[in-house]
Amino acid sequence: MLHRTTFQEFQQLASSGSRVVVSKEIFGDVLTPVRAFQALASDCDDVALLDSSDHPTAQDACVYIGIEAIATFSSKGDEVVVTEAGVTQKHQGDAFQALREFYNRNKCDSIHSLAKFAGGMIGFVAYDAVRLFEDIPDRHPNEDDVPDLMFKCYGINIVFDKRTGKVLVSRSVEVEEDLEVLYKATMEEIDAIIQKMISAQSG
Repeated sequence: MLHRTTFQEFQQLASSGSRVVVSKEIFGDVLTPVRAFQALASDCDDVALLDSSDHPTAQDACVYIGIEAIATFSSKGDEVVVTEAGVTQKHQGDAFQALREFYNRNKCDSIHSLAKFAGGMIGFVAYDAVRLFEDIPDRHPNEDDVPDLMFKCYGINIVFDKRTGKVLVSRSVEVEEDLEVLYKATMEEIDAIIQKMISAQSG
C-alpha cells in the first residue's frame, strides 16, 4: 500500500507542531535517482544527493535528494552564521550548541518513517572541528577556508527506498491558519514534482 498524508493526519501534525511534513509515495519502477535529480536540479541552485549502502537488506538503504534549502548553518571556530527565512545572522558562541538550537528550530513532525529526512540536516563536520572540543595545536593554516560545520535543511525531500522500490516525495511546510488551503496547495506541488520526475525518464 502506498502512503499519502491525509488531511486528517495533516491536521493532527499541525496541532502539535509549527512545521510539518506532507508526503506521497509512488512506485519507482520507471524512475532512476540520477534522472530525477537532473530534472529537479535544473531549476534550483541548491541541491543535495546522497546514496547509502547498496545492501538490499540494510536498514534505511536509500537514495536521498534534497531540493530548495530553507535554512543554512555554518561555523568556523566560534563564529556562527545562520540563514533562516532569507535572513542571515552572525554571532559568536558554542558552535555545537548553536547547531542543536538550529536543528530544534527547523525539525518537522511527520507520519512516514522515511519522511524523517524532511526537517533533518544534510551537511558535514570537517576534520578541523576536533579543535572545538579538544585542545590540539593549530599548526597548519586552513588555506581552503572550509567551515568546521556546515548543514542545510531542505524543503523538498525525495527518498528512493532500495528495499521496496518505492519513492517518497515530501514537502515541509510552515503551519498556517487555513490548513485546508495549505494542504491542497502542498499536495499539488508534490504531484507536480512527481510528474516532472516521471517526464524526465523518457526525455
